[in-house]
Amino acid sequence: LERLDGVLASLATRLDQIAKGSREQAAGVEEALQGLKDELQREVEDRGSGVRRLEARIVEERRMVDVALVAEARAREDVAGAAEEAFRQRFSDEARKAKSTMDRIVAQVAVL
Repeated sequence: LERLDGVLASLATRLDQIAKGSREQAAGVEEALQGLKDELQREVEDRGSGVRRLEARIVEERRMVDVALVAEARAREDVAGAAEEAFRQRFSDEARKAKSTMDRIVAQVAVL
């Protein structure tokens, strides 16, 4: 009987050691899992921040392109307006020259 008590006590001690080891391992696993969760959360925040920075940069680039396009359109309108004005001026000059020539011819014909 004493021998059986000794064996049971030995088994109980062994079982307690195993249970303690299992609890320590479970605590270690939980601690590692919490560390992984924290690391994952930091990664999510970092990537989210990166995405927000990229989106802001895209918006800024788009705004700059829009400004450049508006400036280009204005420049083209200015050039077209200047060309039209130059054409009108040239046409007016040619019309005056033609009228002057016609007046001289009419005057010469009248003299004859």
